[in-house]
Amino acid sequence: MSNLQGYESKYKEDLAGLISSWASFRKSKNQDDLSHFFYACNALLQYIAVYELYALKQVVKSMSETAEAGIAGNKNNQALIKEVDWLMNQLIRGSHEQSDPFLDQTKSEKEGSFLHQQLSARPSSISRTTKPNIVVIDDQLSIAQSLAKTLEDFALNVSYFTSIDDFKKAQDDIDVDLVLLDIVMPDVTEVEVFDFAKTLVSSGVKVISCSSKFTFDSRLLAVRAQVSDYAVKPINTYTLVEKIGRALGLQQNRKYHLVIVDDQKNTGTFYKAMLEQVGCEVTFFDSAKSLFETLDDLTPDMFLLDMMMPGVDGLEVARMIRQEHKFDFSPILFITGDELVETRLAAIDAGADDVISKSTAVNIITHQILTRLARASKVSAFVAKDALTGVLNHSQIVEQVNQTMRTTKRRKSKSTIVVIDVDHFKKVNDNYGHVVGDKVLCALGQLLANSIRETDTVGRYGGEEFVIVFEDCDVDDGANKVQLIKDAFSKMRFGTNDKEFGVTFSAGLINLGSFDNVMPAIAAADKALYKAKSDGRNRVVKYKLSEK
Repeated sequence: MSNLQGYESKYKEDLAGLISSWASFRKSKNQDDLSHFFYACNALLQYIAVYELYALKQVVKSMSETAEAGIAGNKNNQALIKEVDWLMNQLIRGSHEQSDPFLDQTKSEKEGSFLHQQLSARPSSISRTTKPNIVVIDDQLSIAQSLAKTLEDFALNVSYFTSIDDFKKAQDDIDVDLVLLDIVMPDVTEVEVFDFAKTLVSSGVKVISCSSKFTFDSRLLAVRAQVSDYAVKPINTYTLVEKIGRALGLQQNRKYHLVIVDDQKNTGTFYKAMLEQVGCEVTFFDSAKSLFETLDDLTPDMFLLDMMMPGVDGLEVARMIRQEHKFDFSPILFITGDELVETRLAAIDAGADDVISKSTAVNIITHQILTRLARASKVSAFVAKDALTGVLNHSQIVEQVNQTMRTTKRRKSKSTIVVIDVDHFKKVNDNYGHVVGDKVLCALGQLLANSIRETDTVGRYGGEEFVIVFEDCDVDDGANKVQLIKDAFSKMRFGTNDKEFGVTFSAGLINLGSFDNVMPAIAAADKALYKAKSDGRNRVVKYKLSEK
């Protein structure tokens, strides 16, 4: 990627020239002046291509295409001026900001910016090829060792230290994703511990505070140090695993997906470019009808709607979206030039979450959108989760099977679903109590969640049954993956030291592409699971199509 140093002043000159060229056409309405503006846009496009300024390129390209349509007689001057004026105003407004958003290079690689920080808080969409690296710092050696041993059962790499100084000596030689930090240790004050935590956080390492103290002052220090979470001793290991997964985003490794609906192509293209520049995935529709033709296959994190559109207005679109149960927690934002209080109230009544003025600075708009996305993502994840195990609940995993089935059919790809059932689970409850039984289910749920790829999904189907959806994976590969998870689960120990026991599970798998409806597909996987049970349990069985 080319270095931008020195281009800022050149860009200001180029922008001034572009503004002057556009002003000449606006005054004369002459085709020659429009042609000069068109050539000025293309000249700027060739220059900025060197610097990979994605959003700037898209805006200037849109102005060039609009001018070309005017030259060809496919767009009248009134429409042309309206569209280019709006885009030009965005560039002018951006140039007046302290940090011009149009000079951010592709995908917001500018370190230290709010946008970069927001994206850094979400893991890369690139698949993690290694286990997360966890460090336990606790002055009580037995606690550190025990915690490390247990966490390793959940597909985590764990090392432990009995002091901050010991960790610092080894820090350069180890990769660290997250530190579990005891805040009460000898020879170091609580304030010093949190100063150390803040240093870790600033270097990109997640921190979870661990303490038997649960005071207001301690919690406040933790917040000010920007630690990810606060675990109270004695620590419930399975709850801690869920906290680690949440802090590292182990089940949230996808980009935010937004849908934009705007009848003005230039406006939609502009916001699409700005949001893609900050790492979002954006689908643009120039009409409400085109949106609803494909809405069944979409699962966006947010809708951005224009208020005024021909034939159907944005308020009606919002109400239609809210009729779909699966979009109950998807934020709807209006971006409009109408700043009347009545307009805002009408939008909220229609089911919208916010109204953003088109006159708002670009950086503020993206800030608002990313902040709302982050909050909505947490709320949606909370609602979708099974309260005990932390994986998806029944309705969400069934919906995921349904969506994957449609995607598999459309792409003509291979996908596999697995139904897993804990062996002799009733005996666990009868012999050790329901509290221990809940720990077994929680442990299995977290093990499954930490053992699958970011493109796969796991949920609790009910009772002691779980469902995994393996996308782009055939049955043989799926069976091999489940076998490894099964072996890891069988090594885990539950109960107390004087009464420890192990648990196994059985699993049935099917090729999702062989079925047209969700319930027959799950029933077939259940049939394979039943065969695994009848053949002796603690095994993985693939469904044979001949048994259908």
